Amino acid sequence: MACRLCMMVCPFGAIHVATTEVAGREKAAAFKCDLC
Repeated sequence: MACRLCMMVCPFGAIHVATTEVAGREKAAAFKCDLC
C-alpha cells in the first residue's frame, strides 16, 4: 500500500519536497516514496 501511494506521488522514485499548503501531507508521502 505504501509503495503504491508513493508511486502516485513520486512516479520517478525520487523525493518530492512540497512547499505548499499541503507540504505536510505531500512530505509524508514523499518520505514513504523514498523508503520504497
